[in-house]
Amino acid sequence: MPVIDVHAHILPSLYLEAMRRAGLCDRAGNPVGDGFPFPTWSLDDTLRIMDRYAIRASVLSITAPGAQFERGADAVALTRALNDAMAEIVRAYPQRFAALGVLPLSNIDASLQEIERTLDQLKFDGVGLFSNADGAYLGDKRFAPLFEELDRRRAVVFVHPAQPPSFERFSIGLPSPILEYPFDSTRMLASLLYSGALARYTNIKLIVPHGGGTVPYLAARIARSASAVFQTGPRTPPDEAMQLLRSVYYDLTAMSEVGNLALLREFVPADRLLVGYDYPFRPESTIASQRSALDGFEGFTDEQKAIIRSGNALRLFPRLAQ
Repeated sequence: MPVIDVHAHILPSLYLEAMRRAGLCDRAGNPVGDGFPFPTWSLDDTLRIMDRYAIRASVLSITAPGAQFERGADAVALTRALNDAMAEIVRAYPQRFAALGVLPLSNIDASLQEIERTLDQLKFDGVGLFSNADGAYLGDKRFAPLFEELDRRRAVVFVHPAQPPSFERFSIGLPSPILEYPFDSTRMLASLLYSGALARYTNIKLIVPHGGGTVPYLAARIARSASAVFQTGPRTPPDEAMQLLRSVYYDLTAMSEVGNLALLREFVPADRLLVGYDYPFRPESTIASQRSALDGFEGFTDEQKAIIRSGNALRLFPRLAQ
């Protein structure tokens, strides 16, 4: 059955060249982001894979590190160029693609301007953020103006994990996407919960990839801590905290094991789950196994599988239903 993939990336040449100029590459000049070698990408390959695996539409975003390796005007210019590249693809294939605008998160004023440009002028379908920026997590008060504006707009917000601060001290020699991306998504959600942002900005439709990282496994522990005596932010009763964690949308990127799906089924209802394949960072060979895992999972009814494959995404991205 056709699916809508909410987790798809583009790697335009302008992005790769900017990374090379910043020294984010190996000795051969191949771009490396957060310690992970970037794969090759082309729009033609994306369309071929979409057709082969019955992907009705893909929601495009920019993976980490985004423009966070740039500073000042260079960061603003790179984010604008990346958004223009996504807009060009959506204009050429409006029924096949949606887009999530990337922001220069180190510059709040410029980020607010780019929210306006991408959502109002470029007609993007939402915004993409990263789990942390300059070592600050999204619950930090510096990001409040962004969340206030996104909440006012009732925006879809996709939060991709990023390399955590001081990662080199505990990397154990692995690139951060291998172990730390799931944990950084968990830190991000805990930051939003403990700061009160998750309860305050309820109009935002938040998507967390990779099955929420470790959140489904640690949810009860995270929720109990929301009312602990050491909590410096607003205290939230555990039951309310758990409901807030369950109000978020989670994509199924890398959820190709029965145990992953069973844990998610127990944690959130089917109407909070979305399909994500993370191409090209997860290779084409992983799409079939992830798809088979959902198709064969007996914990969801056929109706629930249908809303996971596309129904939930069409509610979040109604333009794709037109």
